[in-house]
Parts: sequence; structure tokens; C-alpha cells
Amino acid sequence: MTEFLKRGTFTIILATLMLVSCNYNRYKAKPDIWNKLDIATNTPIRNMYAGPTELLVMTDDEFVRVSNQNQILERRVFTDLPFNFFGRPSLSRYVFLRVVTQDYPDPSDPSGQATIKANQMEVYLTKDTDSSESIFFNLDEFAENQEISIVPEDKARYNGAFDTNGDLFLLPTLNITDNTYSFFLFDINLNLSKDAFIGSGITLNKRIDLPLDDISGDLMNVSFVNGFFYVNSKWGTYRIDPNTGDYKEINKIWTLNTFEHEDKVFLTGFNNFDFYQSEDNGQNFEQVGTSSLKFVEVENGKIFSQTQLGLPWSLADDDMLGAQDLRVNKDFEDDGASYWNLRHFYGRYYISIQKEIYFLEDLETE
Repeated sequence: MTEFLKRGTFTIILATLMLVSCNYNRYKAKPDIWNKLDIATNTPIRNMYAGPTELLVMTDDEFVRVSNQNQILERRVFTDLPFNFFGRPSLSRYVFLRVVTQDYPDPSDPSGQATIKANQMEVYLTKDTDSSESIFFNLDEFAENQEISIVPEDKARYNGAFDTNGDLFLLPTLNITDNTYSFFLFDINLNLSKDAFIGSGITLNKRIDLPLDDISGDLMNVSFVNGFFYVNSKWGTYRIDPNTGDYKEINKIWTLNTFEHEDKVFLTGFNNFDFYQSEDNGQNFEQVGTSSLKFVEVENGKIFSQTQLGLPWSLADDDMLGAQDLRVNKDFEDDGASYWNLRHFYGRYYISIQKEIYFLEDLETE
């Protein structure tokens, strides 16, 4: 009996040690893998763009250029914050743009002291700090010339889109006069060296009125994919030809995002079963399964998704039907609003966490 108790006690002790050991290995804190870039912006980072030689970063009040050696090349600060921002700023290689409400001098006031608020597009060169080279395009005057009243879109994940070269910019607006969404395609006019504006700098190319009621929040995303602009909304998806201004209604399904991968165009939906694929560059789409992908960024041939702006990123499986959470540092904030941008630049992946940027070379998933 005594020998039996001894053996039993030993077995219990051994099992306890093994369990503690397993739990220790399982819950041991993993080392941080993301390195912090030596910069902290004044306000949260709203957008990033990875060019051939520079990473461009934009907040509400700053524009930053980062070299491929992670050195700060330029930090441009905007001292006067606008009264209102319509969505996040838009970035291209040579130009960045934000849509805001700003105070203007009131032309009816002879003293020049009074101001009025107006909606405008502010267009800046990415490599020129001379404010005289900036363009302030008054959208209220523009709409008045069009004999309509408009409100710039501000709820979509991307509330405007450049084409690949940055020569065109598509601006969605709620057309209060016609009770529809009016999209304005603007030419960005630059010289051959892309370091100065030509003439007025920005001119109207086309107006495209989509058969969507002007209901704030109905627009999900605006993007440029392989030669065409795509509009994702609660009531369907539209493909716009920038050369003709013609549009095609792809479907009447609530879609969130359009992206290209391996010569195919994909649509993600509010419902997981609304996952569509096109093999003819967006002419025709077919349902291809159930996917957890929602709002997507394609970087370095990899597909990343988040269920809404601000939530953590996940890396899509090879079949794109599922995704695994990216491994992040222990002290990264998880407040539902920190994760906005993910880019691949010069062999490294970069993510923004509020006012900071982190990078690494090799991704890991949980």
C-alpha cells in the first residue's frame, strides 16, 4: 500500500511538472518582431504610399517622405488645420490631395477680414515645399458652375482614387440637386519632369452620374484596378472606363472592395458568400466560394485584409477563402482604430499604428 501511494504521488508530481512546462512554453511572451521607424507624427497616420524609391506618409497635418534606408527626407507641416476633412487624404507618386472644408476670405467684405467656409480640394506636389505650387480648388464654385449642389463623400474607406500614374483623380460626391452620386474625373496637369503644375493644374475631364441614391454611408470603396475605376457600394458594384466615362453595373450585391491578383480581378462582399472573380479584367464576374476577406490591400503579391478600417490585419490563405492574423508586437494598441495602413517598400513591410510606423522583412502569422 505504501509503495502504491509513493508511485501514485510520483506520477502526480511528474504530470504536474509536465503540465506546468507545457503551459510555460505555450504562454511565454514572444519577442517583438516589428521594428519602429524613427518618427512620431503629430496626429494619427491616415495614408501611406510606396513608390519606387520613397515611402510617402500622410496625416491630417503632416506629409513625410522616407527613403529606402528609412531616413526622413522631408517633413512638411500644415500649420492651419481645416475645419473639416472628407475621408483620408489620397496619395500618388507625384501628387497628394485632400478634400476639406476651409476658411476663405469673404469677397463681399471690403475690409478683407471676414471669412466664409468652403469645400475644396487641396493638391500638392510630393517633392516641392513651395506653397505657391499648391492648388486650392474650390468645389463649391465648381458645383455652382455645374448648376448643382454637392457634398464630397466622406464615409468610404477610400473616398477618392488616383489612376496608376497619378494623372487622373476620381472624386465621388453626393449630388443633392439630382439625388444621385456624381463622380468627377479630374486631370492632374504636370510638366514632363513631374515637379510643377501646368496652367491651372487641375481640370475637369468627365462627370459620371451613377444610379445610386445620394445616401451618406452607402459608398464602401473607390479604387483603380488594372485600367479601370471601381465603385463598391451597398447596392452594387460599378466599373468606370476613364477613357470614355462609360460605366458598367457589375452586380447589385453589397460589395466592399475590388482588387487584382495574378491577372484576375476579385470582389469581396458584406456577406462571406459574395466572393467573386473575373478572368477577363472585370467584364464578367462569377461567384467562386465563401471568403472571409473584406477590405483588401495587395502588397508584394500577398493579400491582406481587415474587416473594417482600424482593426488588425490578417494574411490571406493561398486559396483566399480564409486568413490568418498577422503577428504583432505586444504593446501594439488594439483599440479598434489603430490599424490603417500596410505597405511593402524596398523589401520590407510597413504598418502604421496611430502616430508610429513599424517595419519588418519577413511576416509571421499567429
